[in-house]
Amino acid sequence: QDKGYLDKVNALFLKYYLQDDILFKVDRASMYNSLEVRAPFLDHHLADFINSLPLDYKLRGLKTKYILKESMRDKLPKNIINRKKKGFGIPLTSWLKKDLKEYMMEVLSKQEIAKTNLFDYDFVNKLIKEHLGNKRDNRKILWNLIIFQNWAKRYL
Repeated sequence: QDKGYLDKVNALFLKYYLQDDILFKVDRASMYNSLEVRAPFLDHHLADFINSLPLDYKLRGLKTKYILKESMRDKLPKNIINRKKKGFGIPLTSWLKKDLKEYMMEVLSKQEIAKTNLFDYDFVNKLIKEHLGNKRDNRKILWNLIIFQNWAKRYL
């Protein structure tokens, strides 16, 4: 693979996703909770070292963080080394089933859906029932519908 291409993608990731999204969210959330957060993997000496390594030390097939995982293999349990990434997410799935359920039902009610006349209420209701019945995790589409309905109510 072309290391130059990967370096360009990595630079874009660092500038626009890490700096302008992830670190921004971490900073705001930590300040709100009076916490001082450190990011040891962002140390510029470590970053310079990692950037100087050959590509296959960083990426093996589809396995990312190869050198980090290999260096920690005898120090950490297998389930830690092999676990999937966890994003900076919120527990939206459970919120829509508990804390925000009443709100979701109100915003996505037959009457509210009819006001915008853009969505098929039966389909929306099916999505809600699947989500609440643990048949399918429809949190993303339900949340988007809630946001859109609120926007439409205000601006259309």
